[in-house]
Amino acid sequence: MISVLVPVLNEISNLDELIKRTEKILLPYKNFEIIFIDDGSTDGTREKLINICKSSNSCKAIFFDQNYGHQMALLAGFKNSKGDIIVTIDGDLSDPPEIIADLLKIHSQGYDVVNTVRIKRENEKLWRIIFIKLFYFLCDLFRLGLINDSGDFRLINRRTLDLLINTSYRKFFVRALVPSIKVKQFTLKYNRKPRNSGTPKGNFLWLCVFGIDCCIGLKIFPKFFSFTSDTYKIEKKI
Repeated sequence: MISVLVPVLNEISNLDELIKRTEKILLPYKNFEIIFIDDGSTDGTREKLINICKSSNSCKAIFFDQNYGHQMALLAGFKNSKGDIIVTIDGDLSDPPEIIADLLKIHSQGYDVVNTVRIKRENEKLWRIIFIKLFYFLCDLFRLGLINDSGDFRLINRRTLDLLINTSYRKFFVRALVPSIKVKQFTLKYNRKPRNSGTPKGNFLWLCVFGIDCCIGLKIFPKFFSFTSDTYKIEKKI
């Protein structure tokens, strides 16, 4: 089985297109599930997901009782997935679902993990590009092992997932933890698209907090620097 995990926060306008394009890629594989992890949406995403899951055999949803953050949404998705192959992807369609086919093809060549690297960020604001480039420059400078310009769009197999969940970590931060796992890994380059619709979540403060959490995950900063939750509470699963 293939499990596609999609953390969402106020993505009501992107759900239909995301499901349509993702299912088109996965239908030839027949046995798959798309799990949405709703991280406290307030725009009707929750209600729409409930209706989608009632009428779909492939779509499932996990609802948090409040906002816990992207990494906790991924962790909840990992722990509730059933697939031998797990793909994580953002819910705003900036990561094209069509690339999942490339991830699966590379995995079939014997790779346990297929990471992705953005070679181009279409319509990205200049300040965001500068901030992100500076962050990865410092990671490279201090040899921290983070994959330059990577994100959370990746494929991992069940063996890697078990190692990831059971590894010792200061902060659960996927892109900081996966490169350190001793399995066969490949990195695929792709062009990141602009958000399909809706409001971007990554303002300057969000990026700062995200960067701090990454540094905690890399064991550079102590845990008390964290501003985000290390736990979550599931209110409902469908």
